[in-house]
Amino acid sequence: MQIGNPLDISSEDKSPLAFANAQNEKNILRRVVRAVQQNDTLLAFQPIVKSVEPNSIFCFEGLVRIRDASGQIIPASKFMPLIEELEIARTIDCHALALGLRRLRDHPNLYLSINMSARSIGYHKWTDVLSKALQRTPSIGKRLILEITEDSAMRFIKGAATHPLYRQTAYFGNHRRFCDAAPRNCDSVHARFIATRGWFCIG
Repeated sequence: MQIGNPLDISSEDKSPLAFANAQNEKNILRRVVRAVQQNDTLLAFQPIVKSVEPNSIFCFEGLVRIRDASGQIIPASKFMPLIEELEIARTIDCHALALGLRRLRDHPNLYLSINMSARSIGYHKWTDVLSKALQRTPSIGKRLILEITEDSAMRFIKGAATHPLYRQTAYFGNHRRFCDAAPRNCDSVHARFIATRGWFCIG
């Protein structure tokens, strides 16, 4: 698996503190790279309820977790800012999607929301994972919710309607997750897109 070289970190600041920070980042990245290469990833599940029915679980949110060689979970806040622009982040999204799709296949009454980056939409390996799973078990598409962050979504939505994956997921009937409100910086066109064709949720 090729995941790029996220360990090539350079800094113009040669102070001892900057050096220590860079070494710490390299150590975190090495742990993440090892975990991804060893498929040492898992999903944590968080119940999601409807605002109008707080006692009724609507679906579960699947949050990817990365486990290092000692079995400890590496906090996402420690490594995500370091890898967001790198291919390894796309690979992690592939792992999360594959884990979620398997869970949907094994539990026919489950609705599952998978967190992801908008940068992974259209990434060929991510698309292959989704396409192959939906071709084998088309019914799981109606119970799959793709959830991306608001900031990431705003960069994607403008061209989403013509994106091949947009048409593909619409064809397979991916369930939409209705958010309580449109994002604050979302104009009427974006809000209309989210409300009518929202196979992903803006978080």
